[in-house]
Amino acid sequence: MTILIFVIVLSILILIHEFGHFIVAKKAGVRVEEFALGFPPKLFSKRIGETLYSVNALPIGGFVRLFGEDEPTEADKKRSFFAQPMGVKLAVALAGAGMNLLLGVGIFAVLYSIVGIPTSQKEYVTVGEVIAGKPAEKAGFAEFDRILSVEGEKIDSVEQLQDAVAKYEGKEVEILVDRSPVVPLAHVTVVKNAKPFVTISVTPQKEEGADRATIGVRPGLFPIANSTFYPPVQMFVKSISAGFVDSMLFSKTVLFSLGDMVRNLVVKREIPKDVSGPVGIAILVGEVSKFGFLPLLSIVGVLSLNLAVINLIPFPGLDGARALFVVLQKLVGNRIAPQIEKNIHLVGIVLLLTLVALITVRDVGRFFN
Repeated sequence: MTILIFVIVLSILILIHEFGHFIVAKKAGVRVEEFALGFPPKLFSKRIGETLYSVNALPIGGFVRLFGEDEPTEADKKRSFFAQPMGVKLAVALAGAGMNLLLGVGIFAVLYSIVGIPTSQKEYVTVGEVIAGKPAEKAGFAEFDRILSVEGEKIDSVEQLQDAVAKYEGKEVEILVDRSPVVPLAHVTVVKNAKPFVTISVTPQKEEGADRATIGVRPGLFPIANSTFYPPVQMFVKSISAGFVDSMLFSKTVLFSLGDMVRNLVVKREIPKDVSGPVGIAILVGEVSKFGFLPLLSIVGVLSLNLAVINLIPFPGLDGARALFVVLQKLVGNRIAPQIEKNIHLVGIVLLLTLVALITVRDVGRFFN
């Protein structure tokens, strides 16, 4: 099921991205020869009008093949991509990333219209896992419980919780918990509806060989945001505004993270541990989907923004580099040979695929060993 969900999510992101190139090229009068989802070998295809629509076996990308994309053509010059003015070329080159950016903003806006506009984020000592057979499970603790106090002693850190619980070994203790339902989105966890606090009685126990008594939970300091709702029209505007602002902030974070990755590759010659390839992302998507549709939708938005930012980088093979070559061609007067540009992009694609392969091998070793 995880693989199926991942393929569907990836296909949506690719489809949106390639549709951006496709629709802008069509609107500009450029002839689109093929619209492909996935990379060859080809599974099936159908020609509609002048465009061949195809679905390929490798669902790790897609492409839009334009007439006259790489070199001048003698026939039908008006519909050739190569013959278009710089503005049209740039619009077509950047339209894919633009569509992914719009998708991210739209998804964030939809999510905020449902769960409310996130406000006043605060870190809570939160139950990440309830260990089977331990006192906490028997007492009724649940994942995402926020522990507020132990016998009236306010809890602000995991260490405070551990120290407070240890003092009551073998004695029943009352722990105040905030159990308001939350929606764990990919970029923020939001309290959906505030509910009265719950008091849970539990008896800490000391395991054989342990230094102190525990209740049997794995807690962590976890940021959770309250949410605010407004009248319908105001909510619509604020959701779009918040979706746009948060998308820009998230995209900025992705950009800086990519900069850190490049520095690690150049200086330390290693791939950062928090960078994942297709395998790692598939596992992440599968885990998030267990929390429901809204968290899964949020991961689609986050991945779409990642895809937009990555494609805007001026690295050979990516849309940003194709846009850069459009500008360079204009500046030097079309003196860059089309074959040279084509070969540069080819080298870039090989390097990118090599990097993805290395990350995938590391992810397989990390998640399946």
